[in-house]
Amino acid sequence: MIEVQRDDLDTQALTQMERVEQLNKRLADFDTVLTERSRLRDAAKAESAERHRDTAERLSELERERAAAAAGVPAEAMALFDEVADLHEGEALSEVQVISARHREYACSACSTEIPFGVYTRLLGEGGAVVQCTSCRRILHLPAETEATAAKKR
Repeated sequence: MIEVQRDDLDTQALTQMERVEQLNKRLADFDTVLTERSRLRDAAKAESAERHRDTAERLSELERERAAAAAGVPAEAMALFDEVADLHEGEALSEVQVISARHREYACSACSTEIPFGVYTRLLGEGGAVVQCTSCRRILHLPAETEATAAKKR
């Protein structure tokens, strides 16, 4: 009777020891995974910090360029630009899209509203004219090639 109980206890002890070994192995596996993930996290943090520094440097560079460019713009035009940019998440400008030059049809490329021919000719004739779309209020500008052609004719 005592021998049977001892055998049962020995069996239970062996079973428990095997279970402890399995749990220790799982724990070691989890430690390996944790170490790997910690390494990846640290690498990601370092890369994120580097990108943040790069972005901050680029942002300050762009802000200096913007300030230099804005210095030559009249205060009234700059205020209008800032107001329109606030309305349209930074997109203050819109190119005039030529629908049909033959039929004198033009549109705002942002909202597709038709632009009267008089507005188009005003942009062609007055290089510094600030003209807004009647629908979306963005500041209109001519395509680069049209602007270059108009500048040659002036």
